[in-house]
Amino acid sequence: MEKIKELMNKKYVYYVCLFIFVFALHLFMRPGEADDLWFINNYTGNPLSFAYMRYMQWSSRFLIEMVLVFIASLPLIVWKVFGETGWIATTLNYTWPITLGFYGFSILLEEKTNFLKQIISFFCIIFACNQEQMCCVMLAFIIICFCIRTFQKKNNKVFLIPFIICILMGVLHIICPGNSMRQISEMQTWYPAYQNFDVLDKISIGIISTVTAILFDFRIIYIAFIGMLILYIKYLPLNKKLSYIIQFILVCFIFINIYPFDSTQLMFYSKAQESIVIAFMNFVLPVLLFSLLISIVIYLILKTKNKYNYMFVLLFLSGICSRLILGFSPTVYASGKRTVIYFYIVCYLLTIFIMKTICIIKENDFEKKI
Repeated sequence: MEKIKELMNKKYVYYVCLFIFVFALHLFMRPGEADDLWFINNYTGNPLSFAYMRYMQWSSRFLIEMVLVFIASLPLIVWKVFGETGWIATTLNYTWPITLGFYGFSILLEEKTNFLKQIISFFCIIFACNQEQMCCVMLAFIIICFCIRTFQKKNNKVFLIPFIICILMGVLHIICPGNSMRQISEMQTWYPAYQNFDVLDKISIGIISTVTAILFDFRIIYIAFIGMLILYIKYLPLNKKLSYIIQFILVCFIFINIYPFDSTQLMFYSKAQESIVIAFMNFVLPVLLFSLLISIVIYLILKTKNKYNYMFVLLFLSGICSRLILGFSPTVYASGKRTVIYFYIVCYLLTIFIMKTICIIKENDFEKKI
């Protein structure tokens, strides 16, 4: 137990686990399909001119796409990819930003760090914020940590430059001509009726698409997270009846996720649909279930005796919000399941947090017995 505790206290262990997980995925993938193929065929040979062209005509992710076209030009054996979209494009647009973003942010949280690590942190954050979802997540994290450190009367000047980076990147995303052009093009291609929706309709789409993606689409990492919560309950100071009730509810959530339910029944997606129709079964019930899950997770996290409780609650909520904002994109469904990756990464981090907490609790119990 002592060795396990020492291992869990080493920060690099989490990054190694994440690397092994992502690397394992690459071993079962096929290269050069869909988005990957487009980038390979349309790359002009000049990354700067290509990035400028894309920024003006399609996307504000110019830094990501500069790296993407360089990697896509390498021998395809370097990458193993699969699925509906190219794995190179998908990982560069989703996995890399969140990995580099969290790594850069972790450096900011260190009590003592050198100048070189700070520079590395800034570059990581710049790259991460070139992805719209991650830019919002990073900005939220920075503001939260700034407020917490201010309240604790700690030095928070280290967050100033990352804050400016997030704001500048956010402005670039907003004013990008390519984003507006892509919005129009993809609306016509994927969701023509989207132009008729008001803000409330888009919020509704964001909510139900997020709920269905998380609750009904089978994912091992989600199952592992819920399973860890079930195990964790017995280590918390809870009433027995309440413990059994929560465990039963969480088991039900696992069965809901595993059961081959046709979640498309809950989707508002229809190219001919002109309005959003909210009913009990296709909206209210799933949202109530999801709200129950959120409440349970937050309750269990707050029951943990840890000074970072509120940080993990905010982390969990940010993972959900990063998917909810997709309701404001006409490709909310066309983008597929990859848009939920931020939530799953949060589930991974919370699972590690719970494992570490269980080890600490068991260690303390063992010492008391001695």
